[in-house]
Amino acid sequence: MTKKDRFISNTVSNISIDPSGAGLVPSKAGQVLINKKFLFLILLLFSVVFVIQGQITAKKYYVKSIHFEGNKYLSTSKLRRVIKLKEPRFLQYVEFNRRSLKLDALTIKNYYSFEGYLQTRVEESFEIAEDGGIVIYFRIDEGPRSYLRSVQIEGNESIPERRVKKILELKINKPFNPIMMRQGYRELDKEYRKIGRLNTLIDENYFVDKQIDLKLSIKEGPIMEIDTILIDGLVRVEPSAIHRELVFSPQSVYNENLIDLSRRRIFETGLFSIVNIFPTESRKGNKWVDMHIEVKELELRGFLSEGGFYPIQPLSEGAEPTAGIGATIEWRHRSLFSSRTRFSVKGSFEIPITTFEEMITNQVLRFETTFSRLWIGRLRVPNSLRIFFERFPEFILEEETLNRYGVEWDYLHKYSDESILKGGIRWIKIKSGDTTRVENEQERSFRISYRYRNVDNPIYPKTGMIVSFEPSLVGAFLGGTRDYYRAEVELRKYTPVWSSWVFAFRSKIGWMAKLTQTSSQIPDYDLFYLGGSTSLRGWESQMFISDENDPKGGTLKVLMNLEFRIPIWWRFGMDLFVEGGILASNENEFWDQLNEWKNGTGWNYGAEITVSTPFGPIRFCYAKQMNNPEMKGMPFLGLLYAF
Repeated sequence: MTKKDRFISNTVSNISIDPSGAGLVPSKAGQVLINKKFLFLILLLFSVVFVIQGQITAKKYYVKSIHFEGNKYLSTSKLRRVIKLKEPRFLQYVEFNRRSLKLDALTIKNYYSFEGYLQTRVEESFEIAEDGGIVIYFRIDEGPRSYLRSVQIEGNESIPERRVKKILELKINKPFNPIMMRQGYRELDKEYRKIGRLNTLIDENYFVDKQIDLKLSIKEGPIMEIDTILIDGLVRVEPSAIHRELVFSPQSVYNENLIDLSRRRIFETGLFSIVNIFPTESRKGNKWVDMHIEVKELELRGFLSEGGFYPIQPLSEGAEPTAGIGATIEWRHRSLFSSRTRFSVKGSFEIPITTFEEMITNQVLRFETTFSRLWIGRLRVPNSLRIFFERFPEFILEEETLNRYGVEWDYLHKYSDESILKGGIRWIKIKSGDTTRVENEQERSFRISYRYRNVDNPIYPKTGMIVSFEPSLVGAFLGGTRDYYRAEVELRKYTPVWSSWVFAFRSKIGWMAKLTQTSSQIPDYDLFYLGGSTSLRGWESQMFISDENDPKGGTLKVLMNLEFRIPIWWRFGMDLFVEGGILASNENEFWDQLNEWKNGTGWNYGAEITVSTPFGPIRFCYAKQMNNPEMKGMPFLGLLYAF
């Protein structure tokens, strides 16, 4: 029987003759099969309609009001800030769901635990108002407050008891905070991992009462040593590129600090997008671990481009950056000629945001070629050689342009992700088309900069601080046409206040002077300047001190900014600020301005509306000078925060 015959036979077996002579009809078995398929389709159709109908008719409920009962120690305003569900604000409503209500009740209970109220009970309920809004109730029984009466620690042989108490924030006769204590377990475990103890166990025991007697039992575990180093993920890069960056080795004691340092050093090679280092079980036994290194290589060469809001540094490095927009394109090779030298060619185009006419005529162009290496021989000295050309509009406000080109060698040392030291030597040539105003200059300088930055977000900082110190020496034994020194110190501090307000503070001091009485005058383009959307907003850009509408620089500078950043609604916010500055050419001018400064001269105040974007905030600013009522207010358009 052929394949076609078998098909006909199977088909005919499911068909019978209608006795009435009407023709062929399905047999009973075929009819049952058809009925099952038909029933399945009907059920599927009803299911789809039911789901769609449920989605269409589902009604959303929104929070109308939230009430707290029984809270005495913690105010209602504090409790409102910690919960997720919120009462309606201007054109903003929060959708209600039972899960968020349960989580908010747990959040309130944990909040009380942070304050030492371990027996707090929270009951949540809600009702639907006549207008369809949800009215929420939290009934709170705070209970007594618990204080830590005694602490007994057993098994800690490697870390002193005093150190353990400090890490876990255990203070006798102070409110007991078990949540903070347990969060400290991770930090305590990290301390043990620094000395090779990977398997530390901590057991706590106490009875909840007004007075807490805490007992901690610590099992430190053995000191682990490194057996083998395993590397996964290498395709084009040689293993030596990784081994050279490691600061741990086989047969050494496991040290978490050295592991983190090795990971950072491998990242600094610029060859990998992912670097993971973790211990795994060794065949030698319980006191040994293998170190497993997983990497993912980057492409060795390719183009990179970026654009957005830029803090544009004008030619005068003593002036504050000007807000602007820009774009950069770069071609990068991460292993030039299969060596450990990185090579890049980069060009950027930047437009300062000032007046419309100046935006058309005053662009900043930069081109540079950079060679960088992490090692010089057997010494790890991260360094780079940069050859650059830059075209600046002079003082941003003038149509005159200055061209600067030169060579710069930099050394970079990272103590940590937050702490960076940078230094180097630079030779530059500055030329102007108008030789009657600005001579062609040659500068040779030695520069050092140290920066400590520990903020939660570099674009929208809410907490943390930044400290920087930048001294430089121009000329002297290096040669050139100028001989002077300059230094700047800056402190920025960000502190969250109230709900989501942020208090931002900046203080900046700068001074410069000729090395000798016979040295040439410091050129205008290297002096300090103040004024504009990133320094003193009550004055035009760099026009804090001016002479017939020409900016005038100084050799002594003081800048202070105080700012409240207040969210309003959605992406909109408001900043209220007060700021003052001093800019003097000599000590006598400085002391005179300081005396006037105390009376309000050199200060301005104002407000700005901010709009948050993925590139940073856009600011619409209005500022007014304090002791100059005849001076009209100064409007500004700013990009990114002033500091």
